[in-house]
Amino acid sequence: MHKKIEKKLKYLLTCVAPALLLAACAEDTPVDTGRGSGIVFGISEAVMSRGEASSVAGHFDLCNHADTVRVRCTVEDIAVVKAAGRGEPATGIKDFRAWAYLHDGGTVKPFFSGEPVSDKGTYWATDQNYYWPTLAGQRLAFTALSVLPDGMTVDARQQGVSIQYTIASQAAAQPDVMLAETEPVNGNGIPDYRVPLRFKHICAAVCFKTGNQLMPGTIEKITLSGIHDTGTYADGVWSIAGNVRSFSLDTSVETTGNETAGSDLYQPYNTFMFLPQVLGPDARLEVVFNDKTSGTTRTLSASLAGQEWPMGRITTYHIGISPDFGLEFNVAPPVQDAHYVMCNTAVSVRGVAANARWTLTAKADDGADVTIQRETDVNEYARLGFWLDKRMSNGVVQDESVRGTSMISGVGNVENLDVRVFIPENAGDGERGITLTLHVDGTPESTAVTQTITQLHPVWNGSAGWEQIDDNESGIYGFCYTARHVYVYNNTHPDVWPSYTASKIISQVTNMVTNYNAGSYAEVIKYWWKTGYRNYVDIDYRKLNTLDNKSKSTTDGLQNTRDLVTFGGTAISKNFEEAIKEMRRVTDTSVLAYSPKNERNPDSDPSSMPNWIDGVEINERQALAIVLKKNRYFLNTSTVEGSASTTPLIRPEDIEWYMPASGQFAGMPGWYDGVAATPGDYWSSTAATGTNSYIGSGMALPRTTVKNIRVMRNRP
Repeated sequence: MHKKIEKKLKYLLTCVAPALLLAACAEDTPVDTGRGSGIVFGISEAVMSRGEASSVAGHFDLCNHADTVRVRCTVEDIAVVKAAGRGEPATGIKDFRAWAYLHDGGTVKPFFSGEPVSDKGTYWATDQNYYWPTLAGQRLAFTALSVLPDGMTVDARQQGVSIQYTIASQAAAQPDVMLAETEPVNGNGIPDYRVPLRFKHICAAVCFKTGNQLMPGTIEKITLSGIHDTGTYADGVWSIAGNVRSFSLDTSVETTGNETAGSDLYQPYNTFMFLPQVLGPDARLEVVFNDKTSGTTRTLSASLAGQEWPMGRITTYHIGISPDFGLEFNVAPPVQDAHYVMCNTAVSVRGVAANARWTLTAKADDGADVTIQRETDVNEYARLGFWLDKRMSNGVVQDESVRGTSMISGVGNVENLDVRVFIPENAGDGERGITLTLHVDGTPESTAVTQTITQLHPVWNGSAGWEQIDDNESGIYGFCYTARHVYVYNNTHPDVWPSYTASKIISQVTNMVTNYNAGSYAEVIKYWWKTGYRNYVDIDYRKLNTLDNKSKSTTDGLQNTRDLVTFGGTAISKNFEEAIKEMRRVTDTSVLAYSPKNERNPDSDPSSMPNWIDGVEINERQALAIVLKKNRYFLNTSTVEGSASTTPLIRPEDIEWYMPASGQFAGMPGWYDGVAATPGDYWSSTAATGTNSYIGSGMALPRTTVKNIRVMRNRP
């Protein structure tokens, strides 16, 4: 009776295609006289093939005429990587063929040849029983093959076998061929004796993984060409024939661009099992890729000449597909000052499909609310230098930005798209970095390009912060006007119907005067004209020349600046006048409501109506105008009887950056170049009596004098 032998399987979970160790298993089987114990086989262990566990064979480039892609090539033991064959590692080798050779003294002769060996449940054995020899000195050597695929012939030699093999065209039809050979042994009479059949992989596996970067699209085909497909194996060495051909994987592989580097591109059964060889001069790798982003099909190829595919090892090509499009920032914005600033950049997107979406985002490293807009979408007043924040309605701030958002997007290609960047003030102690990121949606983050804008912080001297950059801005002090402008509402209304009375129109214009702090120099007056009432708006800039007790402090520039804005701040930008000029008639919005009356008509206009005086009413280079543009404005819409006009508006309480008072210049620090600024070179906010104002040295000069301008703010 056979003694029951327990079948032993040792799982190597980290391997997919391990080399296997088979052992002959002795049994207490009754035998005829002159015969030894029966020969059986059992799987006892899996072992790695020879060599290092992993090595980098190098890098090479896949390219076409448009781009170049770096490909990484690694070589590892088959047993370390995965099943180069077609089964899971735990299943082991179920069936194989075996050859035995009898060593008897100095002679060797076949004992059995190519016998099928199969799983008997608790052991593996040939279908026909064979027994160990019993004569002294007789031993058996074994050779085993895991598989005999189509295209392979095996010839028994005096010792061992000779294999002629032509591999199949398709990877799935190329098995992992493993061979085991033993030294001469004799297990007769040894209980539970196991002959160690240590299998080794005699093919060279080739597979493909994801590289460090992939683009969204489809890998339509991978082809290896110039590959030797026929050879002879004997005495542990392959002799490769001269004929070559191509092998392809034409199963489409969808890529998202978010694949983890080193992931399998194909299923294990698509691992090629080639003959070990050094690749010849015509060997190439070719990848056909349909690029979703660019909408094109790209064929990338590279020479493999001189690369070696070692026996028993798996060569892995890590395929990376780089973008076939170009992203670029075409303008480099300079370093920005600490106050509210705007700057421009420009971007180009080239080589993407017409429906490919891209985004440009802005982010400050301190979380500041940086926004961007296409220059074509920028409000006309922002182009005049007003840092516009939110929309305002009749003096009430609305939660609607007029300076864009942190992101703009588009589709298709653009060239030199001009973009305005709105950067809030930086009132901190460190520089602020603003990062602009241009990215094509759906592509890896690594394909994005960035641009950094640096914004400085104030130079702090105690609680007072000064500009870091000298803008070399200069202008007159201002408040020295000679102009008077008169606008007539040239549509008559009866003063009876509440919706269309002249009195109601006048009331609404009066509200506009309040919103724009124009009460110091503007008023609206009703008068009778023939069959009804009209009104006119009298904007008398001359009233602003006498500052009285405004802006008198020598130590508080913020209060001085707010006083000047309250007194006549909107006059310097003509915002109130522009709002009047934009108004439309109530009955016909296609017609302007107010028109200038250059000369009073003595036959119809009241004698009290003033004449239009063309004099100096504004100079955009006034000191206060320059200073206020360092702050944020709102885009205010005033509505009068359904007629709307929109202009910038700054409220006194929103002023943070101001013109220093004359006494504050003593604390003005030196600047980056190490040269201290000269206080006397700058206008202060302190006004003198009459038509003079003070500069930083305390000297009173005419307000038409041109001097430099410096701004500062208090610590938040």
